[in-house]
Amino acid sequence: AYCLLIFSGVALRMITYQAPFSYGDYAGTGVIAATLFLFSAAEHLAFIPTLVVIALIRATGIGIYQPALQNACMMSVPATRRSSASGMYYLGSDLGMGLTPILGAKLYTASFNSYPKMFLALMAFPLVGAAVFAICRKGINANIQKTDFM
Repeated sequence: AYCLLIFSGVALRMITYQAPFSYGDYAGTGVIAATLFLFSAAEHLAFIPTLVVIALIRATGIGIYQPALQNACMMSVPATRRSSASGMYYLGSDLGMGLTPILGAKLYTASFNSYPKMFLALMAFPLVGAAVFAICRKGINANIQKTDFM
């Protein structure tokens, strides 16, 4: 929670304000994918301090990624549609948080009850998301309304 609080303000000002759909999205996504890889290797390093450090790194990635993506969503629609964009952003976020544990459980049983294999499989989601962002970036940046959020 502290990493999210600290890095969300930093990311919003430094990464997204000048370039709304910027490389902050990719940096946060990369950190999140890297921590999934670290969690997959943590079976051999499974003691509490290691897991705490990995969780802090993951919170930092989410703290960079979430405000960058939310800012891009808000700026990609006209001012009259921002409340709808905000609602859809949070709906998607909540659905992701609700469905990911179910998907993780299915991946866990499909990977012969192996957490390392499950975390490696989950790495695909942020990487595919980053690829989709890269493909859609030009179109989204073209729609961004220049407004003063700060």
